[in-house]
Amino acid sequence: VVSKNTASQTFRLDREHAGIVRVKVNGGTKYQRLSGFGEINKGMKLEAIAQRSNGHWLASKVEKKR
Repeated sequence: VVSKNTASQTFRLDREHAGIVRVKVNGGTKYQRLSGFGEINKGMKLEAIAQRSNGHWLASKVEKKR
């Protein structure tokens, strides 16, 4: 996680070989090894399953990597 914006419910992920993307979460987002968006912090290693929606990447699942 490069950064997090609580107001817009987004975080930015640095994908190893594909650059940085902004990922949005909503009430339908499922979390694994996290209690929710509030637990996401800069520097964390996360995996997000997201699909393009209205010009944003919308996460259906966010998982904390071990």
